[in-house]
Amino acid sequence: TDAVRFSVHYVPVASPVTISAPDDKWVLNTLSEQDADGYYLPVTVSGFDIHYDNFDHIELQYKLATHSDDNWVTLGSYYADPELYDKASGNKGMITGGRIENIHFYGERDPMEQMYNLRAVSFCRHGSSFITKSSKVLTGIKDTKCPQLFGSVLPKNGILGVGDYISIPFSEDIAGNYLDEDNNF
Repeated sequence: TDAVRFSVHYVPVASPVTISAPDDKWVLNTLSEQDADGYYLPVTVSGFDIHYDNFDHIELQYKLATHSDDNWVTLGSYYADPELYDKASGNKGMITGGRIENIHFYGERDPMEQMYNLRAVSFCRHGSSFITKSSKVLTGIKDTKCPQLFGSVLPKNGILGVGDYISIPFSEDIAGNYLDEDNNF
């Protein structure tokens, strides 16, 4: 009988990870939760395995949707190992259980009203570097500034006459089908 020999090299991979809340096309607005720092979007990260080979940590990252993939900003790093946590710097937290819950995403202070991308990234050690795996990117909008009166109201003299138009300019488009105190004013 003939024997065939071959060698196999496996490509190492990191633990899968997902953002389980919010859903894609999320909205952060004046109906969102609020604390002393402002309106925020509560984020939950799950679907990872802290027992995965060489698991190190999870990062929650965001960027403006119009920016390139070189512009991801780490909102926080989350560790299951207390020693790794102690060595880490920056905004960090411990993983307890199989989820990371109630991470507060505020978006940027300036520019405030923007489209954002969110993702979670798992990091597993491989030699002296990391192997990473990203969650699906979720896109949403931060719209926490209510429309403001902008410019002059027409008619300028405040008296509506025949042939005059009523015009009230606002700082942004008004969603006419959704006019109410919560959504616009």
